[in-house]
Amino acid sequence: MKRNMVAAALAATALLAFAEGDDGWRLTVGPAWRARVKSSISGRGSVAGVAASRTVTADRDVAGHGPWRADEVVTVQDPDNPGDPSARMYAATRTVTETVVTPSGTQVRLDGSDVDRPLGVKAALGYDIWSAGRFSLGLDLTFAAYWNMRSAASGSAGGGRIDVRRTTEYYLFGNGPIPDDTDFTSFQPDAEPYRRDTVDLAPTELAGRRLHARIRSDLYQVGLGPRATWRVCDGLDAYGRVEALCSLAHLDFDTGASRTGETKCMPGVGGTVGLAAVLAEGVSLYAEAGYEWIDAAETKLGRAQAEVDFSGLVLGAGVAVSF
Repeated sequence: MKRNMVAAALAATALLAFAEGDDGWRLTVGPAWRARVKSSISGRGSVAGVAASRTVTADRDVAGHGPWRADEVVTVQDPDNPGDPSARMYAATRTVTETVVTPSGTQVRLDGSDVDRPLGVKAALGYDIWSAGRFSLGLDLTFAAYWNMRSAASGSAGGGRIDVRRTTEYYLFGNGPIPDDTDFTSFQPDAEPYRRDTVDLAPTELAGRRLHARIRSDLYQVGLGPRATWRVCDGLDAYGRVEALCSLAHLDFDTGASRTGETKCMPGVGGTVGLAAVLAEGVSLYAEAGYEWIDAAETKLGRAQAEVDFSGLVLGAGVAVSF
């Protein structure tokens, strides 16, 4: 749609120029190449993270369990006779597992930049106001458009860590039965454990979510300024132009969680020098080089921001028609 609008504007300019039908008019149209457009993304974005939690589970309730079976107990050293290897007692066991989930944060640091060298189109409508010998002065109205300049940045957050602590508790059968007697029908272990063995398992890292931020821009320009032309020799002109620029940049900024599109108007100035070689009466081929200074375009989404710097070298070539 935007490209069609630019094409329509160029066609309208050409029709207007031919409709004037006056000597001294000049129309140039051709491709233009920007040597440097830097797009950058910085700041922070956010992603959904894991929730902090702590859970404690046990494989059995010692107080409410029973009757006990032989395969549910172990034999342990009698704590009252630690020096007698034959002094053994039965103990019921319970395993308690504590699981702690610790989030690592949901903020993603964004830092990325790219340099584009877009190919666009440029047209100029000019009129020579004054001439003397080989020298002439005129005024140029210029139009230019460049599309699809991009940059991206990404990062991850929202992960965390799972820590697991496993504790084995031992409850003595203080009143019997004695080892080798496997009848536990009439016996219950003590209410409190006499020993706890704790092991911390290796932590498990939780992968975070990846955030992708993107900036895309299109540039449309209108310029107005004086032009000086010098006839180097028959069939060859050298010219220079200085112009004030009004640049419209359409920015599409997407941080994954949100998106915005807006158009910025930036002032600027440009200078151009070129050569035009005559092919036939009123028709020339031109090649030019220039530099444009343009304020950077900026946009924000939350704590993330994007900037596009369009200042840089501009090269162009094409066809010039005088009428």
